[in-house]
Amino acid sequence: MSSGWSALILCLVLGKALGFGRERCRRTAMVLCMVGTGSFGRLVRVLIAGSAVAADVIAPNAFTTTTMATAVASFVWAMAE
Repeated sequence: MSSGWSALILCLVLGKALGFGRERCRRTAMVLCMVGTGSFGRLVRVLIAGSAVAADVIAPNAFTTTTMATAVASFVWAMAE
């Protein structure tokens, strides 16, 4: 929660990006798209697996949910590119 508030305050302090609304946003490379979603998926999986210390019913559910969310995010990001 505190990270979200910190990010919001930082966005308000920094303001809009230079050229926002006047210039088209540049496309990023597909390789960077896949590296980004892969890194994000791995990070979240490690955090979830680390927080689910007990190997009970919730741990596989959290792992599956996170893996599916990462797969959907990478697919949607690739289609948007």
